[in-house]
Amino acid sequence: MPDTGPPPNKNPLSADVERRKTRVRPQRRHSTDLRDLNRRIASLQAALSTRTLLQTPSALVVATTQAAQIHGRRRRLYALASTAQLLTVVLLTVLYLAMDDTKVAPEQQITAPARQALPAAEPSPGVDERYDVVQTPQIDPATPPRIEASPLQPDDILIDSFPFQDERNTASSTTRRANTYACSPGIREDGPEFWYAVDVPRAGQLFASIEEDLEDGIDVDVHLLSEAHPSSCIARDNSELAIDVKPGRYWLVLDTYTGDGIEKAGSYLLTVDLK
Repeated sequence: MPDTGPPPNKNPLSADVERRKTRVRPQRRHSTDLRDLNRRIASLQAALSTRTLLQTPSALVVATTQAAQIHGRRRRLYALASTAQLLTVVLLTVLYLAMDDTKVAPEQQITAPARQALPAAEPSPGVDERYDVVQTPQIDPATPPRIEASPLQPDDILIDSFPFQDERNTASSTTRRANTYACSPGIREDGPEFWYAVDVPRAGQLFASIEEDLEDGIDVDVHLLSEAHPSSCIARDNSELAIDVKPGRYWLVLDTYTGDGIEKAGSYLLTVDLK
């Protein structure tokens, strides 16, 4: 008989070992699916963080569905980690939808009514337009301001030093500017008068007195005015005045009293002083 060699090994265990060595193992899909899941979740989180899905919420739903399907296939591997990541995705989705609902359309925004522009006001004297604060002029105590002086008339007599004395006769006057005065409207002073412009350089008390001969029927009264008009009369008297005054120009009018239709003009001696 020909030599056919050793008989084949009939051991079933050895045959199974040989089959395992030669068998091609199928590709493990579990690891691939898990990596794909992680990549999808990472890309989804990045898209949410950069808000690239703000205008395409449908893409967000598709990505979430795919992640859930992959997670369903891999529920046996790293279940806790995958579940936490999926919950993160869901939470970000809810936050995105909540933010999107709170947006107000431009046509629904309520705008405050436009403030009507007020016409520019004319600047007031003594007012600083930058701060709307009334400016107080600086006053030098040594040179107090004078009131605006009324202009002198050709027949006016100026008094600018003290004491002052002057002797005249109202019968010789041609001036008849006033018949009554605001400080004594019921007394008629229809006769001729003399007007004195008194320039007061400082605050003090102004004295004015007249001496006249009453036995001769002379009646000349003294009037103190703040302006050259009878309506500005401050005080009057038959013979003398003592008035507190401030710096400025005042007027003394020595006018002739009229009684029973008779003008009682005559001579007088005027004395003026400032204390």
